[in-house]
Amino acid sequence: MALDGAMLGIIKNDLNSTALGARIEKITMPYKDLICLFLNKPNFKKTLLISTNPNSARIHFTTERFENPKVPPMLCMLLRKRLAGGRLKSVSQYGTDRVLILEFDCKNELGDDIVISVIVEMFGRLSNVIFVEDGRIIDALHRIDPSENKRFILPNAVYEFPEKQERINIFETDTNKVIDTIKSQTDKTALNAISSVIDGLSPIIYREFCFKSVGDFEKPVTDINAYQFSKLYDVLEEFKNSYPNNVKPCLLRDDNGVIKEFTFIEITQYGEKYSAQYFKNVHELLQNYFSKRDNEERIRQISNSITKTVNTLISRTKRKIALREKELAATKEKEKYRIYGELIKANLHLIKSGDSFLECQNYYDPECKTVKIPLDISLSPIKNAHKYFKEYRKLSTAAGMKEELIAKAKADLVYFESVLDCIKRTSSPADIEAVKQELVDEGFIRLKKKSLKQKAQKPTPQRFISTDGFEILVGKNNYQNDWLTTKFASKQDFWFHTKNIPGSHTVVITDGKDVPNSTLTQAAVIAATHSKAQNSRQVAVDYTKIKNVKKPTGAKPGMVIYKTNQTAYVDPDFELCERLKEK
Repeated sequence: MALDGAMLGIIKNDLNSTALGARIEKITMPYKDLICLFLNKPNFKKTLLISTNPNSARIHFTTERFENPKVPPMLCMLLRKRLAGGRLKSVSQYGTDRVLILEFDCKNELGDDIVISVIVEMFGRLSNVIFVEDGRIIDALHRIDPSENKRFILPNAVYEFPEKQERINIFETDTNKVIDTIKSQTDKTALNAISSVIDGLSPIIYREFCFKSVGDFEKPVTDINAYQFSKLYDVLEEFKNSYPNNVKPCLLRDDNGVIKEFTFIEITQYGEKYSAQYFKNVHELLQNYFSKRDNEERIRQISNSITKTVNTLISRTKRKIALREKELAATKEKEKYRIYGELIKANLHLIKSGDSFLECQNYYDPECKTVKIPLDISLSPIKNAHKYFKEYRKLSTAAGMKEELIAKAKADLVYFESVLDCIKRTSSPADIEAVKQELVDEGFIRLKKKSLKQKAQKPTPQRFISTDGFEILVGKNNYQNDWLTTKFASKQDFWFHTKNIPGSHTVVITDGKDVPNSTLTQAAVIAATHSKAQNSRQVAVDYTKIKNVKKPTGAKPGMVIYKTNQTAYVDPDFELCERLKEK
């Protein structure tokens, strides 16, 4: 499902008809492979997104908003200096190849008029955005050394277009000639012949041409009859006549709603296997297809290392708890040593010099059985008793320390589980960074190199509005949970959290009003959905007023205690959360 040359042609046509004359108002680079050009002119204000991500290379208008780095990349600052303020002069395409050339009228440092070309190449892992003036490269999103590729993409080098494939541009060639060329591919199957002759289309469109005319993808060209070639002619003519103004951008989904394909024509080859979702234009199609997938991929990449760190902390803490519990079990013999000491003191008269043991009645045993107590022959009887008392005190002290350490480790484990849950449910790279900073502040991880102290960001919990009009806030991480519960919410607001399960603090803002049961139920569902139990059923959610929730001194972020609560049993519901989410 790649962005093909034909779809780029549609985008080119749209840019020429709507965006010419627009001025670059702002340039941002949220990520190293993503550029946003903010275009503005009377009655037109749009953001042009250009991505060279190997899995989602594309160019289209977007309504999506990205979080920008605090310090812009060097290339971004160069573009702001050279390209900002430029007006879009023209948009062209290199044949039917996946290359768009956007030309901007700009001014140099002396105020002279110049033209800077933004050349967008959409070639999968070799995708690039190259900035050219007078045929020479100013810079590129990805510099390429000759040792890596045949082409030379470095500042000041002469720009050369990529090598063209020897295939036919269907929009500039008579359809009869296209058919004749396909007929000449006698060593190929129908589908292979069509795809090897026609340039600039994606596999799904080649298959559609073949399906509508020949029907059999594997049929040899030599077996295609005149009627089928006639149908192929009609299919190609229909395609050419509808392109680029009467296209039908669509996503194809399977029965489970999973996206399988996207294209810009009506697809019949799958029958009823897939359903189509149509869009007004290719910009909406591409944003809908790529934005969520792109964001999830970036979050996955950023969260991988922090998830690995937290999982390591969890494994280490579990081993620590097991070891200390084993050590604690060993201290349970301490009472035996105290009894030995007491029995030696009570039976000093029975011990003779050189005795290696004392055999006496154990009056601490309900049955008063005889016990044999080992003695150190180098010590006096009373010193043997003191030796056992000392061992008893040592084990008693150790037991108390082990219990404290085990309790602390168990609290850490609960905290790590809550952090892992936050990471799994995060929705932006900034949220991941917030979780990472939380672990740094708590001393669980150390940064490799010192960085400037970042200014604390204002917490931005997720916001929902119940069907009764009440605001429901959900913390995105443990710091936000603390802020929401202990600082922001008032005493009469309602607080929700999954029972004994990691999850977000959820608060219903009452503003002093009585809260109906329908809002309380919706808040419980939201709390269950934003928890580790989001894929379970009948999840127990505790709720009470904020005045009953306390944070113990020294407790980890997000850790609270509460009383006089009630418990609701609800099913998580992602669709409900999406409907109630504040837009």
